[in-house]
Amino acid sequence: MSRREESIPYMLVYSIPWWVSVILAGVVYALMRWVAPDVRPDEPMFRNILKAMPAAAGLGALLPLTLAGLNLLVRVLKRIHPTPERAAEILKRRSKPGRS
Repeated sequence: MSRREESIPYMLVYSIPWWVSVILAGVVYALMRWVAPDVRPDEPMFRNILKAMPAAAGLGALLPLTLAGLNLLVRVLKRIHPTPERAAEILKRRSKPGRS
């Protein structure tokens, strides 16, 4: 079988802890809000785009925050509905002798 290539959103939802997405959202917000307006490109079109970035900083941070929320949801659902292997492991631990 061929290995499926993982995209960045896939990794942020399934592989990486949720707090990494929250930190990424903070970095994106800071870059768009405070760093981008201070960059002075020679091209007038880019200058106008960078001037508009502080107004869109919240929207830029919304995607990583949404992925963090999906990550938390996936983790909660995995805990509520474990895989068959995980369920067997939980049942085996509960049925150890000496437990009351």
